Formats: sequence, C-alpha cells, structure tokens
Amino acid sequence: MKKNLTVEEQRKIVDLVCEAVKKSDSKLGERARAWEQAEKMNQMFIPKAEAERRAKEDAENMSFTKITIPYSYAMMLAQHTYLASIFLSRNPIFQYQGRNGTAQQSVLEMESVIDYQVENGGMAVPLYIALYDLLMYGVCACFTTWEDKTSYLTAYGTRTKMANGLPVLTNGVEEEEEFEEVQQVRGYRGSTVFNCKPKDLIIDPSVSFLLRK
Repeated sequence: MKKNLTVEEQRKIVDLVCEAVKKSDSKLGERARAWEQAEKMNQMFIPKAEAERRAKEDAENMSFTKITIPYSYAMMLAQHTYLASIFLSRNPIFQYQGRNGTAQQSVLEMESVIDYQVENGGMAVPLYIALYDLLMYGVCACFTTWEDKTSYLTAYGTRTKMANGLPVLTNGVEEEEEFEEVQQVRGYRGSTVFNCKPKDLIIDPSVSFLLRK
C-alpha cells in the first residue's frame, strides 16, 4: 500500500466518500421523517396552559411544573423493561451451545472469554441502549472496536535519601525523603461496543436493512 498519495488520488477518495454519504442520506431520508415522528410521539412536554402560567410567575417563586408523559412512551418503556429483563439479565448474557460434537469445555471457555469482555468492556449499557433504539426507531446499530486501556497511578511514600549513590547520613542515621511516583498500569484489553443513532448512520443503499448485521 502506498504511504503517500498524490493530490489526484486524495481528491478521488474524497469524492467517492462524499458520493457515498449523499447516497446514504438520500436513502435514509425515506425513513428520517418516520423517525422524527417517533421521537415526537415519545417526548415529554409541558401543556400550553402550564407553560403560560410559568411564564407569568416571578423567577424567584419556585413552584411545581406539570409535565405530560405520552402514553406511547410509557408503553415503550414497559416493552423495553421486558426485553432488558429477558436478554440482559442472563448470566452470562451471551450463552453458547456446542454443535457437531463440540466439547462442553470448549463451549464454557468461549462463554468465559465473551463474558469477560462484556463485563470489563462495559458492553451492557450499549446493549441496553440498542434495545431502546430498536423500539424507538425499529432498528438499532451497535459496532465493535478494540480497546487497549492504560491508566496511571500515583504512589506516595518515603525512601532513603541518596547522594552520589550513597545514603545520606545525619548523626549516623539515614535520612528519609518523601517521593511521588507515577506508575503506568495496563488496563482492560479487548473488544468494546458503542452505539450509533440510526439517523447518523452511513449505509450502502444497495443493501436492504433486513440484510444488515
């Protein structure tokens, strides 16, 4: 692969990407209106009369505010709670079964690896959001990525004071000094999951939503 692209090659890549984005926006535009309508149906709002009353009140006068929660939103949350309890309350969340004589030990090892990534990679929250998007928009998008985390810890303590490689003595007693040391600690290394709102997707218009994985 070339390390340095010519200006013409760079321009060609930009043009292809822009064309793909335009085609994606054109295709998603067919669904965008339905998605916006779904969002409006599930938004809480302040009734007009209540909003007018609040506008007339003194800013220092604290009082209650009436908020209307759509019935459709309550129904959707009830469905979401049910789906989350079914799919995300299992332990482990992703369960496997061997086929074609696969040894049970291999299956358990696979489950253990995936469960480690789900727990330490924080996958439960993106999956929770994905179920919400599925009910809201009729489609959800989750993507996997590899993460290699590194954290830094600061250690404080006392140690023998040194000078020219030798301890400093005062009246025959070694002097001590306080120190601060930053240590690099390797954190989680593995797969993680992140969400993307359906309306922010860039898709291939030639592939149906039903065929996407």
